[in-house]
Amino acid sequence: MNHVRTSLLPGLVIFALVMRVLPYALYQAGMPITPELTWYPWNFSPFMAFCLFAGAAGMQKKSALLLPMVVLFLSDLAILLLSGDIEFALYGGQPLTYALFAFVTLAGWKLVGRRPGIALALPTAFAAELLFFLISNWAVWQFVEGVPYPKTPAGLWTCYEMGLPYFGRSLISTGLFTLVLFSPLGVIWTRAVPARAAVREPNSALTSATR
Repeated sequence: MNHVRTSLLPGLVIFALVMRVLPYALYQAGMPITPELTWYPWNFSPFMAFCLFAGAAGMQKKSALLLPMVVLFLSDLAILLLSGDIEFALYGGQPLTYALFAFVTLAGWKLVGRRPGIALALPTAFAAELLFFLISNWAVWQFVEGVPYPKTPAGLWTCYEMGLPYFGRSLISTGLFTLVLFSPLGVIWTRAVPARAAVREPNSALTSATR
């Protein structure tokens, strides 16, 4: 079972990278992906579920936090190289995105990892998506130059309204990927509770003192 576990996370890393970079690669290949010209599943991504899963997968805290940040940085770098536009990858509000995904990973570590399973992971993932929707759209409204949303409450409200279709796809994709990753088979593969218990229980007093 260990070889299944060790192959699962690298596979998820590659998949998350591909899904973030894919639309920009398709655009460079000549496929129109703007909503006005064709349909593309923007925001249909495993990344939120991946962050939650990384935190709950029984790794050390530093490793659990580092893995999603590396995926996010590498995909942003690839997007920058493909698009040639820094606003697509590293706009002014991007630090908030990194902080939010780190927070979700910590939620996976602290909350879901103690009782891995769909019953707790799914509402946590949906709450994370709602938080991401509110923060990311505010950041676009606040930091991105050239968006047609004036810096007024009405402009912010319009920004949220325009983001609703993307939010719907985010909820669907996060729900599906969370159901898969935190299914009984996924929990068996990751062995989140036994792996963490084996590391922490013998030195629980020392661990608590040094965190």
